Amino acid sequence: MSNEQLIERLLYSSEGDALDFKLRQYKFASATEEEKSELLKDILAFANSWRDSPAHIVIGIRDGTKEIDGLDTDIDEASVQQFVNAKANKPVRFSYDVVDFKGKRIGLFTIHVQERPFYLGKQYGKLKANTVYVRRGSSTVEADPDEIAKMGRSASSSSAPKLRLRLISTGREETIFDQILFNYTEFLVNRSSPLRDYHGKNPSTLAYLSPGSNSNYYREMAVYLRERYGRIGFYIEIHNSGDTFADDVRIQLHAQSSQGFGLKGTDDFRDRPQSSSLAAQIRAIQGPMVLKNRPLKIESRKDHELAEFLIGKLQAGQTARSEALYLVCPQVSLESLHICVFSDQLRTPMEISVPVKISRNEITITEDHIDTYDNQHATFGVPTVTMTPPSGKS
Repeated sequence: MSNEQLIERLLYSSEGDALDFKLRQYKFASATEEEKSELLKDILAFANSWRDSPAHIVIGIRDGTKEIDGLDTDIDEASVQQFVNAKANKPVRFSYDVVDFKGKRIGLFTIHVQERPFYLGKQYGKLKANTVYVRRGSSTVEADPDEIAKMGRSASSSSAPKLRLRLISTGREETIFDQILFNYTEFLVNRSSPLRDYHGKNPSTLAYLSPGSNSNYYREMAVYLRERYGRIGFYIEIHNSGDTFADDVRIQLHAQSSQGFGLKGTDDFRDRPQSSSLAAQIRAIQGPMVLKNRPLKIESRKDHELAEFLIGKLQAGQTARSEALYLVCPQVSLESLHICVFSDQLRTPMEISVPVKISRNEITITEDHIDTYDNQHATFGVPTVTMTPPSGKS
């Protein structure tokens, strides 16, 4: 569920021990201790409340009418996190997001189910030291000793996010799979007899002197065809089925290195080469596409290829999908892909292994192959890709 869908659902709910609506943002930056203690009290009270699902504080909504006013001012999550966790007896798991909702910006605090009780070691503003504040209905009260004892005995069963990975094929019909069987043809260039310069399809004496042809066309097409017919692509989808968020989520994929094999993202593939020298010159002037803040990083290391996807924060119930990743001309020695998931909330990385079986044959590409491809729009055999669904699933 997205944050927008969550707010839509919360608007049909009433305030209680898991929900509070506020018209105005908490006073925080340049605020007094008494003003800042209001935010601290509400975070601690919701963290101590008796519930089995995340609690939410929604900023920018009128409580009675549920009219959407929007944020009057923003607040820095990192500063609030530091402030609350410096005062509480132990770290409190909560998050703050600004959500675009129906043309307005809404503040959303999410306080997760976790082990209690929480309290202050020292008095701060309006809050007493060593006092447990708890949300009861739409009010905040001080917990009695018996209630505090029960909090200490009840450990949350959902103290960490629950992450699940799925691999999904690219293409019109997406398929979920847990192993890859890939049969393809790899196009090789005869190094002892390299492809000649291109001077047009029907070269003549004058054509050789003409500047109108891209002399590297055959060589560029050989690379293009090798990548086109020797690649298999998929997405990595991650879902958080727990009731607490996962922060700084990163997904790493490792694959054994071999000669000629590589990993690529969608934007790493070159466009089809042009036989015209003018088109080639324009493409060279434009240069490769440079993507700023790209969430995919690919590296070739000593013994393996690495792809890393930056997912960021994954809220409870949220699903995210990586950019498409392609194996380009994998060799038969590749037997598995190793995937690791990292998050600040995971005690150890989550790891899975995807079995891979590669079969391939080779063709030494010639100028005639490329001319035939151009003239007849022929293909050299579409690669056979089998992505086997998980056991017991369709």
